[in-house]
Amino acid sequence: MLNKSKMFVHRARIKQSMKLLGDFHPTNPGYSIYEPFSNSRSVTFFSKQFELHKKLAPSLGITNASTRHESSKAGPGQSLSLQSQLGKLPVPSLKDTLPKFLRTVRPLVNNDEYESTFDKVKDFAKEGGIGHKLQALLEERATKTENWFSDWWLDMAYLGYRDPVIVWSSPGIVWPTQTFLDKGEMIKFAAKAVAGALDYKIAVDNQTIAVEMQGGKPLDMQQYFKVFGTTRLPATPLDTQSFNPNSKHIVVIYKNHFFKVEVYGETGEQLSAEQIQASLEDIMKMVREEGPEVGVLTSNNRDDWAKDFALLANNKKNKASLKEIETALFSMNIDPNHEEFLAKDELSKSALISLHGGGSKHAGANRWHDKTLQLFVAESGECGMTYEHSPAEGPPLMILTDHILGYIEGTVKNGSNLPAIKYNPVQQLEFVLNDAINLSISKAKENLDNLVTEVDMHVLHFKHFGKNEIKSLGFSPDSFIQTAIQLAFYRLQKEPGAHYESGGTRQFIHGRTEVIRSCSIESVEFAKSFVQLEGASSDRFVLMKRAIQAHNSYAKLAVAGLGVDRHLQGMKKIGTENKIEPHELFSDTGYVKSSQMRVSTSQVAGATASFLCFGPLVSDGYGCCYNPRPEDMFFPCSALASCSETSATAFRDALEQSLLDMRLLVLENVQQSKL
Repeated sequence: MLNKSKMFVHRARIKQSMKLLGDFHPTNPGYSIYEPFSNSRSVTFFSKQFELHKKLAPSLGITNASTRHESSKAGPGQSLSLQSQLGKLPVPSLKDTLPKFLRTVRPLVNNDEYESTFDKVKDFAKEGGIGHKLQALLEERATKTENWFSDWWLDMAYLGYRDPVIVWSSPGIVWPTQTFLDKGEMIKFAAKAVAGALDYKIAVDNQTIAVEMQGGKPLDMQQYFKVFGTTRLPATPLDTQSFNPNSKHIVVIYKNHFFKVEVYGETGEQLSAEQIQASLEDIMKMVREEGPEVGVLTSNNRDDWAKDFALLANNKKNKASLKEIETALFSMNIDPNHEEFLAKDELSKSALISLHGGGSKHAGANRWHDKTLQLFVAESGECGMTYEHSPAEGPPLMILTDHILGYIEGTVKNGSNLPAIKYNPVQQLEFVLNDAINLSISKAKENLDNLVTEVDMHVLHFKHFGKNEIKSLGFSPDSFIQTAIQLAFYRLQKEPGAHYESGGTRQFIHGRTEVIRSCSIESVEFAKSFVQLEGASSDRFVLMKRAIQAHNSYAKLAVAGLGVDRHLQGMKKIGTENKIEPHELFSDTGYVKSSQMRVSTSQVAGATASFLCFGPLVSDGYGCCYNPRPEDMFFPCSALASCSETSATAFRDALEQSLLDMRLLVLENVQQSKL
């Protein structure tokens, strides 16, 4: 029999809070979360997006190449055709948010802590209290902006973030490892990768990327136009962004040397893959020794890098080189052989290289982490991307990955790949260093190497089944996977932990993400019953279905802009801007515990055997992005080596076992029901 008594009192308190704050309506039980949004306007003068729109608008609908470009099946000019149909991000009501908040807090705190949180929520929500005042200010802001949260989020999550972007903010994307017989094969592959990225840019420039849809609604497509030519510039207290979508060159980094490589001819046509290869071969001939390790400065914390950037820019030659890097469409980083870089296996090695380049003894300085898009190819076959997160979420980069790899294989092509008639030769970018810069480079190398030793990564390539089988069992793949992650965490830690999943809000203008709080009363009940073997198999099966449904329901709310986190963050932020003393709710144990995400996850689906990876959000937590393909799945699992309570390998193994156990649980009970 199910043991229902343990949670009865807590559920009663939640129901009481719902009565206090208003009705909370559960979502459609038939909802299932789809891959496109598991993940990361009419312009007004109130928004920073206005300047970006002015910058990008001239390029929209104008190609960077000649008329020999081929249009995709979507037809010219369609990518932004449904932008006017996008709604505005809603401001949830207090009656919607606060009961949901209490429900997500309940499994993370003890009885006394929950009572304290409940009392603070009650005070926050009282008529005429601070909660209603903040709500009114937020609703007023929403009337004056196209997205009341997007500018705040850009500053809070990215431009104001002061730690290094690598590992903590910028994800890596791992492509299938290649086998190169010699350096010539590597250069040919790198050239095709560059050509493939440029080929995809044809669809961006012509606006022929089909509009993505979610539940019959169009999604905001602006992120696709913010990838090429974008650079984050270090500054204090906030970094800035530079958008250069009409640039004609890329930057190639080889042995720490930087080169400007024109990828368009003088009359605007793209260079062919063979011409790009010739430029890369010229670079190989020009370089003999390792260059100055200037690139490692971009891996440092943002305040130190901002100071060093200013020092570099004091020299005219450096300033010119920095400008060429800033305005490049992207970088191609040609890495050394990584065979001596130690990792748990080849996939885990590629993941680590994509995140940080392996440290100062490998490719740590062969990077420019301010570029939104960095491609890398190593002599030992590792390849992929590193992308700076501020302009876009993962899905557009994974779609770009699929196109590049398809282009290399010869299965997709937008352009003609005919040679350009005339183009400029490769130009080496020079840096003049002094003692102060050299000292900063030494410190940055030390900081990078310390960070490299901290990242514990172990990739699970799950080959037992993929999302097709999960669907055949009658479940949403994403919710099934999220429940398995919850089970894996509980197996290891013997307690629940706040669990973040990125839910896309691109059905709204300038939408980015909302938090899907995957740790629920139902997921904890299921995990406890499974780990402690409580009840019969049929009882655990019922609990598993409830946990999966609870995730489905919350996910639907989140992608509809009705989650908990953005609303609470917004009220806290608007209070700060209006010099209102923060309510004690925002320092409450329940609020803090439910915001410290010990499990950070995101689904970024792709057709190829590629995957996105990142580090954990907190010191005693795990990171786990995943690519659920039809017949297999990739789960790069990360933790911090300095934390004795966590282990990427243990989490990887627990996740694999949880997925297998949950499938077996379904099969046992489905077969039993047929007898």
